[in-house]
Amino acid sequence: MYKRQAHERPRLHAQVAQALEAVYPQQNQLAETLMEHWRVAENPARELHYMLMLVARWIDYGLNYRGACELLEHGLQLAGFVQEADWQRVQLYTWLGKAHEWLSDFPAADIAYEHSRVLAKPVSYTHLELSTGHVPSQSLSLRFEERPMNTDPIF
Repeated sequence: MYKRQAHERPRLHAQVAQALEAVYPQQNQLAETLMEHWRVAENPARELHYMLMLVARWIDYGLNYRGACELLEHGLQLAGFVQEADWQRVQLYTWLGKAHEWLSDFPAADIAYEHSRVLAKPVSYTHLELSTGHVPSQSLSLRFEERPMNTDPIF
């Protein structure tokens, strides 16, 4: 039946993802599953949201640096389809830098960190805290030169 109703797949996957989000509000452990459901549901904003959770876990726990790099590269492509994804692009490049750093690919890490820094400047971030969401005391922190802060909320 699932194969016969290909045109219904995006809607069905969106319904499954919404149900999982409602039943399990702490979705960190379901990040990979939710990312996949939102991908099939053709919702790049939600897919990107869970992708960032997943790669944070992979990188923080040393689970899959190469896989994280592949997902992050895909995430950068996805961000082109997501309105107001500037903050997510900063996160994507920062995590990409961290993954390359753990892989000892320091030139690639430097490039990713530089992209993150350049993207962060126009939106006036002077201090970024990229919370991993699953270890409350753990975060990735970057500091940039001081700039006048925009008073509009960024989150």
